[in-house]
Amino acid sequence: MDIQLTPQLPCSACGTELLLSATVPHPRFRNATTTYELCPHCHADDAAAQGLLAFFALTPTVDAASSLSFARLVQEWLQQLPEPAVVSQEAFEQDVEAFHRGDFDS
Repeated sequence: MDIQLTPQLPCSACGTELLLSATVPHPRFRNATTTYELCPHCHADDAAAQGLLAFFALTPTVDAASSLSFARLVQEWLQQLPEPAVVSQEAFEQDVEAFHRGDFDS
């Protein structure tokens, strides 16, 4: 698991500055990872993110004194996130066919 505090990196959904990103092993695919972002705007109403959002509101940086609390909150957040979506075999095959037809060419 790779946790990055990501000041100045934009949220991929809204462009707001991220608080952190977490790259974790993909739950179904060996040798693959998935990355989750914590955005103060996009996750403001997300119950799973409330602990971390409160942490960052009170403690803008992680230091030795706050590292255990931070690690616990990150773990709780990650455990509550939905698994990444999986593309169905049918949808994958349709995309491959579209690619071969040139549908994705600009």
